Amino acid sequence: MRKEIHYFKKFSEITGTLTTSLRENNVIHVIEDTECIADLTAELIKERLECGVVAYTHPEKFLNFARIQKTDIFIIDIMMPKIDGVELTKKLINDYGIDPVRIVITSGILEIYHEEFEQIGVEWFFPKPISYRKLVDVIKTIQLV
Repeated sequence: MRKEIHYFKKFSEITGTLTTSLRENNVIHVIEDTECIADLTAELIKERLECGVVAYTHPEKFLNFARIQKTDIFIIDIMMPKIDGVELTKKLINDYGIDPVRIVITSGILEIYHEEFEQIGVEWFFPKPISYRKLVDVIKTIQLV
C-alpha cells in the first residue's frame, strides 16, 4: 500500500502557537546543489524568520566547513552530486547526533525515497516546488522540539 506524503506531520497541532524567530543559537543550513534555489530558500527563510541561514551548494563543503550543532535545522535536497541527500542525512544522524526531526527533505521525487527516510526517523518532506509559507511553519515547529 502506497503511503501518502504529507508536507508536515504536526501542522494541525501547532497553528496559533508559533513564534516569529528562532532561538538565538539556531542556524538553518540549506543544502541544495542548485545555486538559485539554495539562495532563494535561504533569503526567504532569513526574511521571514530573522535568523541565521547558510546556503551550501556542495554537501561535502557543508560537512567540512559548517559548525554543526544539535540545535540547528537542516533543509536538504535529495538529488545532489557526490553526496546525495540520503547519505548526508544518515551522516548527520549517525556522525553528528542530529535528531531526525530537525531535518527537512526536499525533492521533486520524494516518493522513491520516502520510506527510507521514514525508517531513519525523518518526518518532514517537501515536494518541489516548495511552498515557502509551509516550510517556514515547519521550521517554527521544529524550533519547539
